[in-house]
Amino acid sequence: MKHFFSDFSQIQRHLDGLGLFHMDMGLDRMRRALSHLGLDRPPFVTVQILGTNGKGSTAAFLSSLCRAHGLRTGLYTSPHFVSPTERIRIDDRPWSQNLWPAQADKIMNAVPELTYFEFLTVLALLAFRQEQIDVAVLEAGLGGSHDATTAVSADLTCFTPIAMDHKDVLGADIAAIAEDKAGAIRPGVPVCTGRQFPQAARVLEKMATLTARRLSSKPLYS
Repeated sequence: MKHFFSDFSQIQRHLDGLGLFHMDMGLDRMRRALSHLGLDRPPFVTVQILGTNGKGSTAAFLSSLCRAHGLRTGLYTSPHFVSPTERIRIDDRPWSQNLWPAQADKIMNAVPELTYFEFLTVLALLAFRQEQIDVAVLEAGLGGSHDATTAVSADLTCFTPIAMDHKDVLGADIAAIAEDKAGAIRPGVPVCTGRQFPQAARVLEKMATLTARRLSSKPLYS
């Protein structure tokens, strides 16, 4: 395996070169990376948090709840304030910078063309696997249909309140934005939601019902 990074500062420079706000929509790169790295189905329970308002606090609350029940927990959130290390936490502690290079090398050898957010998403999963966590809580970055976290197998999908959010990318109104975020709903994966605007609630219920019908089962929306 080729080595790209000897310390965290080199990873930081690589991320800076990718561009914090650069977007390249689509899940193909993520799926290739997950396949190459044996993360098609991570060896831990995974919860994806989507929405507009309260994603970070909901993710943190769920992580805290899991820890209170004695579960080793990984938390992946965004954005960060000072350092990317804030985004990847094990039992509410930032994952050690010293451990980043070895796992980051694996990413570069697998799919080096990942975007900033994709790179960190895969790195978080590698960290969680290395630390043998029980539950991972992943906060989506932007939308749902094309968000990097949606490429990851999930055991539960949770929607916080959806409101006007990146309308230049996701859509001009709440219904359109909700439709993009609802693209994260997967067959056979339970869906829960906080209180929504009626426009968003209808979209989520419709998508959950359609997805459930494909499995000839009861709707998973609640």
